[in-house]
Amino acid sequence: MVAAHAIRALGEIGEESASPRLIALLTEGGPLCDAALDALGQLDGSDATPVLVDLLESEDPDRRRRTVRALGRRMTPGVVERLIRVLEEEGDVRVAVTVIRLLGEHRAGEAVPVLVNAMNKRPHGLGRDSVYALARIATPDAVAALEEARTHRWLAAEADQALEQRDG
Repeated sequence: MVAAHAIRALGEIGEESASPRLIALLTEGGPLCDAALDALGQLDGSDATPVLVDLLESEDPDRRRRTVRALGRRMTPGVVERLIRVLEEEGDVRVAVTVIRLLGEHRAGEAVPVLVNAMNKRPHGLGRDSVYALARIATPDAVAALEEARTHRWLAAEADQALEQRDG
């Protein structure tokens, strides 16, 4: 556990020079890999991006979710495109919610169609998070989807609130 804390500390202090060693730890699996993912998520270095994108294929949903969070500082058009594909294919609700939130935070307008699909699917968690992501993106297509969501019994309150916050 001490090693994992030390690895996470490298990210907290912004030690960019640690990036190659952190990338090497991604092949270890277990707590050291998780700590390296957390640390890389706090660093800006683009050298980790291809390795992180590959980790989106992990069979471990928790690892995929950590990887999505680590990609949050690397939202290039290619990363956004890959996250959109992840959302289209993802079977784990927690991973999907993490992707939805990240796309909303980064106002990824190109994600509106897949967010609308996620919004209209159940479970409710995807719908609610998609509503808030669409409100953050706020393109005309996103706003139109929110207006449509007002007609869905299970999303009406969230859509109303999101549109009010956007307008207010």
